[in-house]
Formats: sequence, C-alpha cells, structure tokens
Amino acid sequence: MKIAGVVCEYNPFHNGHAYHLQQTRKEGATHIVAVMSACFVQRGTGAFCDPFARARAAVRCGADLVLELGVPYACASAGVFAFGAVETLTAFGVDLLSFGAETPNPALLRQAADALSDDALQSEIGKLCAQGIGYPAAAQTVLENACGTETAAVLKTPNNTLAVEYIKAAKKIGAPLSFLPVQRVGAAHDAALPVGRTVSAKALREMKNKNEILPFLPPAAAREIFAPQTLFFDEAAFETALLCTLRQQSVSDMERCIADDSALAARLFAATKTATDLPSLLKAAQTKSVTAAKVRRAALHCFLNLDASWQRTRPPFLHVLAANERGLELLHSASPTLPLITKHRETAALSETAKAFYALQCRVTDVYTALCRPRGQAGLLQRHSMDVLREER
Repeated sequence: MKIAGVVCEYNPFHNGHAYHLQQTRKEGATHIVAVMSACFVQRGTGAFCDPFARARAAVRCGADLVLELGVPYACASAGVFAFGAVETLTAFGVDLLSFGAETPNPALLRQAADALSDDALQSEIGKLCAQGIGYPAAAQTVLENACGTETAAVLKTPNNTLAVEYIKAAKKIGAPLSFLPVQRVGAAHDAALPVGRTVSAKALREMKNKNEILPFLPPAAAREIFAPQTLFFDEAAFETALLCTLRQQSVSDMERCIADDSALAARLFAATKTATDLPSLLKAAQTKSVTAAKVRRAALHCFLNLDASWQRTRPPFLHVLAANERGLELLHSASPTLPLITKHRETAALSETAKAFYALQCRVTDVYTALCRPRGQAGLLQRHSMDVLREER
C-alpha cells in the first residue's frame, strides 16, 4: 500500500485537478488522501460551494479520502497553510506528498526549501521587508544571492512557492515524506482564458452560469457540485457582512486576529471608517510590503473572529468529509496519531482543546451557510456525517 497525500482547495474541482490525481496514481499511489480547505480559502473569501459537495466531487474523480483542513490554516499565509496541511497528512500516515508545480524539479524545490529554512537567510529577508520590500520579492532576492538565479526563479510562480512551503513544513516537523511534483499543464494559475479543456479555478468562479463552467469539469464532479442540495457562496452578501462586522471592531479586536502585525491592524481599522466596498478597503490598508492578498486574509480573520494563536497550534484531530471504498480500507487499516472523527457524536471523546477547535469549525460553517445561495441553516457540520460514495455503475 502506497498512500499519497495532496493538499487542495478544489475551488471548484476541474479537469486540471483530475489530471493531477491521475498522474499521482500513475506514479504508483494505491490510495490518495486529500486534505481540503472547507468553507473559507487562502485567497481570503468563501469557497465557491460548500465543502461537502467539493469533497464528493474529489472522491468521484480520483481521491479516495478527503480530510478537512482546519480554518486557521486554510485562510492563512502559504507557510501556515502548508504547516496545517502537512501536519494533517502526516498524522494520518501518508507516505508521499504529491503537488502540482510549474517547475517539477525536486532538487531545485528542495534546495530552495532548505535555503529558506536557514535562520540567517530569514534574517536577511526580514531586513529587506523592513525596508518596504514585500516578502515574495525579498525571498527571491536573498535566495538568488545564496543559491543562484535558477533556484530563486522557482519562487516566481504560485504552485512552486506552495511546493517549497510544503517541503519546509515537512522538514520542520520531521515528517518522513517523499515528494512528487507533477508538472502543471494547461491554463496557468489564475489565468483568465482556458487552454483546451483546462481553465484556472479563478476563471471558473468568474463565469456567469453553469453552462459556461461544465466543459471544464469532469462529468462526475459536475454532478456533485451542481447537485440540488449544494450551497453556493454569495460574494456580494459576504462583502456587506464583512464591512458591517469590521466597523464594529476595535483595534485590539483586530490585533488579536492578525498574527504579529499591529500596524496592519491599525491600518485595517482606519480603512473601515472610509471604505464603502471591499476593493477600497484593501487599497486603503495595503502598502508596498503588504499585499492586497494579505490584507484580505487579515480582514477575513477579523470577520470570523479567528484568534491568531490557533495558527500556531497543531491540528488536534482529523475530520473525514468523504470516502470511497478504498478510503474505507484506509480508515480500517490506518493508525493515525490524532483522533479521527467521521460524525458529530464522536467529538464527545475529544480533548478540551480539540473540542474548542471543533466548536470553531462549527461556528465558521454556520457563518458560511448564512452567506450562501440558497441560505443554509445553522448546524450543518454537526448534522453531516462522512459521505461514503460507492462506485458508480
């Protein structure tokens, strides 16, 4: 048995994701475990549709088991996102981490990860950031000086950057993982136009109707995503709710939710007094060294009242969203190092810390369902047991 892990948002699941899972299987993976962001995602907003529909789509199209990535990691920086995901997969017992990359050269990715794990180089990056240079540009500059142009170039693309963070996280926690970078094909990350039958997830989210989206989704994924019970996130409702919530918060409220950046908290607080929409809020709070993406994540953390301390906490349990028959084999044979839950009643045996984390997940899910079309009731996470999907005949 060779268990591969993938880190994903599947926001939504499309043909490019199916290709990645197929390539992972071709490399010898007998079982594939996905750890997936649930209701809110790294770009600082809600997922295209509810996590249960996205998890079922993944299982229909190549994954065997889908675990939930806790919200403190799912909508955080690349480093925190990678930390939560790698901790989750390692705790389950994954052998191999497979990820898409623009530069699928394991040696280059590992060299970049090793260099960026060095405290001296991180100090140099910090000095550049203090001069007003954004972290990505600062990291590329320092890495080029230390390792050369070819290694530094891997940080110019988003999937490579995440790949480096996965390797760094595995090294930091001592995870016994091997790595499989899969060449990204078709449309580039966030590309506006399709390439053949592949398109970026961003372009899919911006399409106006179902008929535009369908050609870029595997049919089995489309059936799950557009099932009658699926909830779809309403960006306009979110923007209004976000502005209303932030206007009621103090600077200290924001400082508690924004990790290690009181200056950003102060700018965001000031921005709420003049901004009348999300773009103007982001523009008012960002600087040369603080990107709109970072501001958007910070605003989301404040909106959800996510204490920043959760980002430094290991995932306290593993929550299964969906599985097929191979996934059930894994559940029966696995020896995870964290408690495994598939339904609400199993949370009664969790530690107090784990119960608090689960309560956070439930609260955030309730916020998400209130921002969807159709509007969902509270308690969805508590009512929803693991989906078991049998092979379609």
